[in-house]
Amino acid sequence: MGQIEFYKPTITRKDMDSVLQTMVDEKIGPGIRRKEFVEGLCRLLSLSDGIALRSYPDAIKNAFLIADLQPGDSIAMSVLSPRLYADVASECSLSVEYIDIDPENCCIDLNKVKNCLAKAVIIDEPFGSIPYQRNFHETGMFIIEDVSRSMGSRFNDDAAGHQGDAVICALEENNLISTGGGAFCGIRDGKIESQDSDDSLFRSLPDLNSSLGIVQLANLEERLARRKEIYRLFRQSLMSSGHKLFGLNSVDFDINGGYFCVLLDSKPQDVIKFGDRYQVPIRMAFSDSAGIPFLDDFDHFPCAIPYLLRAVVFPIYPFLSRNEIDSVAKVIAHLP
Repeated sequence: MGQIEFYKPTITRKDMDSVLQTMVDEKIGPGIRRKEFVEGLCRLLSLSDGIALRSYPDAIKNAFLIADLQPGDSIAMSVLSPRLYADVASECSLSVEYIDIDPENCCIDLNKVKNCLAKAVIIDEPFGSIPYQRNFHETGMFIIEDVSRSMGSRFNDDAAGHQGDAVICALEENNLISTGGGAFCGIRDGKIESQDSDDSLFRSLPDLNSSLGIVQLANLEERLARRKEIYRLFRQSLMSSGHKLFGLNSVDFDINGGYFCVLLDSKPQDVIKFGDRYQVPIRMAFSDSAGIPFLDDFDHFPCAIPYLLRAVVFPIYPFLSRNEIDSVAKVIAHLP
């Protein structure tokens, strides 16, 4: 067996039939299928309105507009959040207040957010974790919740995407729902301004991509069930090692199984080499994090820095073969 691929998009030939039908209909630009896809996501996330866009940065900018953020305003975000948020904030002339994580769930720390002066807070939910029993509405800030990596996770009645005033979801090939590129931005209450201008056509997600998203939504529960099955096997394997599972660690937490992230008690370089020896790719979990410049600032970010330095992720997706799953599980069980 050769090197296991770190990721494969969860797209089947059957999924592509819908895309081909869109081409046959000779309507591939933004239209009725985009509307249908957006309505499906709004139902799933209990939102009143939304828009599907061609890029993740566009969705972030749209959320900033919904939050009525003006140049000079500040946003609060976890140091584990993607650096992209800081880049888009800079483009919009916004300042960023970086916040440490809650050690229980690895999301932004609510108590520390309460002490900052930001106008909006980004709740990024990394690798399936969610801020269980943390009511961010207590801050009085506008809440932007990103479910790109947490879609489908829930703890009893507390589910990903049910707290944000605005909700963002990336739709790239490595996300839980893929349209082959793009992103969604929705609003809890009210309506998003009309996106029917000539200029918006260059930002709106085409029907060709939206048709794939519709099929992905229809198959989401089935594919999440498969991910969760693999996740449970990997979690069982990890119990025989001295390393720590990322995020909420409770038998009542129903994680989406989209990612398998581990906080190591050893050097990541040694673990990555160990995985390579057995054809299992292992990657640093937060190499694209906004917190990379703060690795020496342990006084301000004591909870997040260990994850920035020693958290890794393993391949986990529905198309892993039985032999590949066994190989990854064995590597996890015997991590140095």
